[in-house]
Amino acid sequence: MSSNAPALCRSEATDADLHADNLRNWQQQYDQLSDGQFFGRIDEVALGQLQIFTEHTSQALHQHCNVWPDSVWLGFAVGEQQCRINGLEVQPDQLMVRPG
Repeated sequence: MSSNAPALCRSEATDADLHADNLRNWQQQYDQLSDGQFFGRIDEVALGQLQIFTEHTSQALHQHCNVWPDSVWLGFAVGEQQCRINGLEVQPDQLMVRPG
């Protein structure tokens, strides 16, 4: 019996640069801001032109990225994690939106 369900892909890395490369079809760079051993994980599902993922990092990062052209990026911080976008602090109940 075959399934048409999309596959979940999980990537793990112990280096921030390798972690940045694990997100499919993105151009990004991470700079680790906090001290300590890095661990990152991305769980991703690709649905045609829609990409859904969760990202976990063990350390604070500064991120520079370019998402897919002609796309919209939506994001939110999980739990009480401190998050900023373009230097502005994001509250736990706020949605972040950026054009591709």
